[in-house]
Amino acid sequence: MRDIRKLMLCLMVIAMACGTAFAGSITFLTPAGANEASGGQAVAAEALVTMGAGFVTVQLWNLLGTGSNPSISNAGQLLSDFDFTLGSTAGSVSYAAGTSGSANLVEIARDGGATADGATAQLGWGLSLGGNTITVDGLGGGNTPSDLLVGAACSSGSYCNANRSIGGNGPHNPFASNSVTFTINASAVTAATTVTAADFSFGTASGDDVPGTPVSAVPEPPSCMLLGAGLLGLGLVMRRRFMPAA
Repeated sequence: MRDIRKLMLCLMVIAMACGTAFAGSITFLTPAGANEASGGQAVAAEALVTMGAGFVTVQLWNLLGTGSNPSISNAGQLLSDFDFTLGSTAGSVSYAAGTSGSANLVEIARDGGATADGATAQLGWGLSLGGNTITVDGLGGGNTPSDLLVGAACSSGSYCNANRSIGGNGPHNPFASNSVTFTINASAVTAATTVTAADFSFGTASGDDVPGTPVSAVPEPPSCMLLGAGLLGLGLVMRRRFMPAA
């Protein structure tokens, strides 16, 4: 019986580990050819939303300056907030302790020259919940209008097309450089929670929204499949060892 209890304990540990590893994720992109409303300039962004037991992780990228996307030229192209709607209630939401957005910061001079300003886990973006919709908001946070998400620099290492709304604009410096990560406690979220819609917002005034297009969903990582195989193997061992002889 002691051996049976040991094996059962192993099975429970593996099952718990698999549950922890399980996390659904979905990627959203701005539509091809999207523009910001105020000046008609190109915008491009990506979001990866990952759900787990009691948490949501949001990773944002301003894609300007990458691939075939033009480099950023004005403040209307800064990624300033992101909201996403869950298929079920989120419960209570709060940032994980010690972070309100993790990113590398960059100072952009009037001539477009870029100077790294270190990393921070405190971008100060706001966090709100309305119904089932969670919003991370750079315009409603503590550091507005700085710490908004700028795109990648040109190949020269400077922001070669930046006008004075970005280059040398003191109130907007520093910027979050190219990507940012938010870790959100959400008490009712599970790995099976779905995301039904998402919106990106750009610029230094609220309301310039671009709907996100879902492009992929990953319901389960390979690590959980391996753990499932382990469960099956241990189950077979237990069955063979303790099955009564014919």
